[in-house]
Amino acid sequence: MPLVKYNDPVLYQKTEPVDMGDDNAKARVDLAAALIIEMLKHKGLGLSANQMGVPQSVFALRRNKPITVFNPYVLRASKEDESFWEGCLTFPGLYMMLKRPVWIEVQYQNVSGGTVNEKLEGMDARVFMHEMHHMKGEIFFHKKPSWLKLRRALDKCPKGEEYAPFIREYWVKTMGFDF
Repeated sequence: MPLVKYNDPVLYQKTEPVDMGDDNAKARVDLAAALIIEMLKHKGLGLSANQMGVPQSVFALRRNKPITVFNPYVLRASKEDESFWEGCLTFPGLYMMLKRPVWIEVQYQNVSGGTVNEKLEGMDARVFMHEMHHMKGEIFFHKKPSWLKLRRALDKCPKGEEYAPFIREYWVKTMGFDF
């Protein structure tokens, strides 16, 4: 399954929980493998299923060994944030400095259906939160307050002029204002 283009409506819809029943085990394994393969192919740190046109609550996360995260929840997040450059496979070449929590406590299911609770820090926490936003139908700069900063990032991006009209329309729809 290839990645969908940045203007595909599936990217902007909330995803649905994945059926973790035994009768869906093969479909979960196949989807998990496809997500990991595509994430590694594109040198990503994470990849949400909706980025491949599948509106389900699952994503791949690159760690020492890549994993898939099904039906995730953030249970707690640090009050302290840290800023770091962030990009997205949906918008190749576009990078923004974004604030994310320093750590998060999460719960999710693995591909076998087992429940996992863990505390994530640093890049793992950042990527987990990034993918959670995908599953809410949001893109990585959704809460970015400054159009000027986004415009500067678009100016530095090789595909910035292609992305700009779509991103502006997205902001008008989601933020409720024009500039």
